[in-house]
Amino acid sequence: MHVGFIILGSVANEAEPTPDSASLHTDKKRDRLSRDEVADAVLFMLSRPAGVNVDEMVLAPLEQIF
Repeated sequence: MHVGFIILGSVANEAEPTPDSASLHTDKKRDRLSRDEVADAVLFMLSRPAGVNVDEMVLAPLEQIF
């Protein structure tokens, strides 16, 4: 059994998986991820070939303020 760990930055919590662009930005800075982007990261980890494991992934928008 393999386990992967995804560390997420700020994610927009909208009704739509891919919210409009304004929901992902603050003052024209991209500071939130969409739920579709998070789902893509999960699918990437799960779709690695047999014998390959992604142990850890950090997913964050470039301009997120911590």
